[in-house]
Amino acid sequence: MNTKHPRSAIVLTKDKKILFVVVDGRMKGKAEGVNIPELTHMIRVLGGKDALNLDGGGSSTLWSGEYSDTGIINTPSGGVERRVANSICVYE
Repeated sequence: MNTKHPRSAIVLTKDKKILFVVVDGRMKGKAEGVNIPELTHMIRVLGGKDALNLDGGGSSTLWSGEYSDTGIINTPSGGVERRVANSICVYE
């Protein structure tokens, strides 16, 4: 719980907005990740009311069809996208 790692969460704010939060990690001096209390604090600062902590580590990847060539917004700790068993998708 106190070890810093890449983290992912979905947050419902007090004004009913949904936020997708991804924190990069395992990159010394650049992005070292957060622990659970730090993630909780970040969610509160963002106005979070409820949140769901998702799989973290190298699986923490945020993708958007409107972003660059690959669509990957963050820098996954393994350096590349990795295969995952599940994901959360939002469509218009």
